[in-house]
Amino acid sequence: MKYTFIMWAMGAVFLLVACVNPRSLFWTFQSWRYRNPKAAEPSDAAYTLQRVQATVAALFLFGLGGFLWYQEEASTTDADEVRTAVMKAVHILETESVTATNGDLMEPNHRLEVDAALDEAMKSQSPAFGPSPWGLQAESAGRTEDGGEDFTVTNDDQQYPYCIKVVENGYVADDSGDGSGGDSGDASEGLVMQETTLDVSVHKGSCEG
Repeated sequence: MKYTFIMWAMGAVFLLVACVNPRSLFWTFQSWRYRNPKAAEPSDAAYTLQRVQATVAALFLFGLGGFLWYQEEASTTDADEVRTAVMKAVHILETESVTATNGDLMEPNHRLEVDAALDEAMKSQSPAFGPSPWGLQAESAGRTEDGGEDFTVTNDDQQYPYCIKVVENGYVADDSGDGSGGDSGDASEGLVMQETTLDVSVHKGSCEG
C-alpha cells in the first residue's frame, strides 16, 4: 500500500506544478541563474508544453497508484469471499463423481479433487478484467476415524479458516483403521477402484481447533 501512496503523492506534486503559472515559477526559481532573464525566459508555447507534460505525468502517477491499490485489494481474500468459495467448492465436490480407491494397498486421497474444486470456486468469483484471481490454500489436517480426510482452508494470508471433511460414500473403516469398500467383497486384500461420490462436511475454524 505504501507504493500506492507514493505514486499519489508524486502525482499531486505534478498536478500542483501544472496548476501554478509557469511564468511565476520561472521568475521565482530560475531567473536568478541568468544575466539577462528576460532573454532566457521560455516562450508561451514552452510554458504550455510544461503544463501539458506536468498534467500527463500527474494523470499517469494517479492511474498507476490506482492500479496498484486495485491489484492489492483484489488479491486479498476477505472473510465473505472465503466463505462463499468454500461453500461453492463443497457443492462441486459433492456433485462430481470420483474414482474411489479402497483396500490395503492405498488409502483414499482426495487432495487433488479438493484443490481443483477450490480453484474452480475461486475462478467463478474472480473479475472478468483486472489482476489475477485471489487465492485459497488447503492444508491436509490428517485422517479421521471413519476413513475421511480433513483439510483446513484459508486465504493466502492464512486467515479465515474453514475445515472441510471428505469421505468416500461406501467407504468403511475397520477396527484397525484401514478401510475397504462396503460392497467390494475382498477389497481389503488388494486394490479396488470404482466410481463413487464424496460426502463432504464443513465447519468454520481450523480442523485442529
